[in-house]
Amino acid sequence: MGVCKILSGGSTSHSVQYVEVPNPDPLKFIILTDMQIGKHCILKLQYEGCTNFEGSKICVFEDSVDRLRKLDSIDPHFYEESSLIARFKPTINGWNLATSLCTMLDEGV
Repeated sequence: MGVCKILSGGSTSHSVQYVEVPNPDPLKFIILTDMQIGKHCILKLQYEGCTNFEGSKICVFEDSVDRLRKLDSIDPHFYEESSLIARFKPTINGWNLATSLCTMLDEGV
């Protein structure tokens, strides 16, 4: 489980409350949208049971959409063997940032 820190309080004092946020289960996902830009792709994923952003994630991979669509598991966390290179808020702005990143990487900027 993930942990999120929430700060609240007046101008001089703060209290800290920790709230459990379930991690996405890499086996329980659907691909909502995808886009291939050169050798990079963007996936908007929905993870069952994940509560932040209603389980949605926008992920950029140095990989192909075709290969990722065949996988039974996609982990939206960064680790050594993953082709995941960036993650953005699952909003229109997040999608636009992801496409800009892929375009710049494809153009060698």
